[in-house]
Amino acid sequence: MDAMTLPPSASFVTVGAGALASALAPALAAAGYRPAGVVSRDRYRAELLAERLGCAVVETSAMRADLVACCVPDDALDAVVAMLAASGTDWTGRCVLHTSGARDASALAPLARLGAVTFAFHPIQSFVYPASVEDLGGVTVGVGGDRAGMEAGETLARALGLPVLRVRDESRALYHVATAIASNGLVTLAALAADLLDACGIDRHAGLAALTPLVATTVDHVVRDGPEKALTGPVVRGDVSTVDRHFGALSAANPGLVPFYGALVTETVRLGVRSGRLDRWTAARLLDVVAAYVRVSFDVDSEDPTSWSGPDPGA
Repeated sequence: MDAMTLPPSASFVTVGAGALASALAPALAAAGYRPAGVVSRDRYRAELLAERLGCAVVETSAMRADLVACCVPDDALDAVVAMLAASGTDWTGRCVLHTSGARDASALAPLARLGAVTFAFHPIQSFVYPASVEDLGGVTVGVGGDRAGMEAGETLARALGLPVLRVRDESRALYHVATAIASNGLVTLAALAADLLDACGIDRHAGLAALTPLVATTVDHVVRDGPEKALTGPVVRGDVSTVDRHFGALSAANPGLVPFYGALVTETVRLGVRSGRLDRWTAARLLDVVAAYVRVSFDVDSEDPTSWSGPDPGA
């Protein structure tokens, strides 16, 4: 097999049977790739996925596939790669991918040294077990590796009908920060907003239900118009008094969040200036408000610069 071509008739084995594997493996099968087995420590999930694919649960020593997809958590990847390298499999000409966002293709170096074509293949999507083929629809894949690996990854993405972003190895961790902010950060922001509504006496479920249309519409505007045009609210309007009220209320209700909100407002000021809708003089006034409240929240004592007036970090 020409490893850089990865024709749809190629066979594949999935290592891992979690959320991403439960979407990617059936998508590979739907694109014409031939399932040759599932490897996983979780026997129950492995059997469920193997049944969906019409293949068997296999041991690493039994792998004879053209493509091996390592769909495992980052912390487990090194052990999985070591296990594969010690399996006795002839890796010459085979393709091996991992689905980590933060790790580059060097995580698969032991297999590359044995002749495998290796690459990172990270679908930019949040998956919840059990996932489906539909969860991959239209999802962009962050591909990384050397020239051969990059070509193999792009070929695979095209076969699945997915767009590709080429991610340099040295940028992999920063790239993953961006995806984490966009997904995990959004979830955390929603949770914080619900907590603050709860502090107002509003039921959390009712609060989240009220916020959902706001979040959905905001995302739609970002996609349609871009962040600069989608930005609304008191910061971009230059409403300094409202931002001051925000900090005053937050200082009373949850002072530990003041530095976080300060960072958020600071970045919003930056975005407002970049959009051309917030003048620099008003931006400076907003940043003065941020600095004043953040400085007070830390309550630095001249004799003890490590003093902290917020909640116990270990609580």
